[in-house]
Parts: sequence; structure tokens; C-alpha cells
Amino acid sequence: MNPVGFFVPPITIFPRKRMKSELFKNAPEGTVPMVSDGGFVNKEIFVEWLKHFAKYAKPTQDDPVTPKVDRHSHTAV
Repeated sequence: MNPVGFFVPPITIFPRKRMKSELFKNAPEGTVPMVSDGGFVNKEIFVEWLKHFAKYAKPTQDDPVTPKVDRHSHTAV
């Protein structure tokens, strides 16, 4: 959400092989549930996220949009 209240619904990634609707039944309106083996983003999920972001942000040549992406890392213990 930005300061003026614009909201892009999230994509939630679950660590599993198949999606179960019970996992996201209380999610915000428009949330896109996805699954990956480790529960982290992969190339396919990132491309879907870009499409999802563009659908809501509606960037154009005259009104470009720059998404801020969290760049945290995960370390195995």
C-alpha cells in the first residue's frame, strides 16, 4: 500500500506441491495463492507476480511504475 491508499493484493507462496483453498480463505481480496517446493519465489512465480503487479499498477510509457521488491536472503542452518 502506498501513502494515498493504492493497494496491490499480494501473492502468497506456500511450500507444497498442490494448493489447498483452506490455506488462504481469510486472505485479502485479490490475493493470488501459489505453491513452490521450498515456499520461495522461483522464475515462474516471479513472472506471474510481474503480470499481477502490472494488472493493478497499470504502468504506461507516460506514467511508469517502479516496484520495490524485498531482497532478503535465507540461510540454511
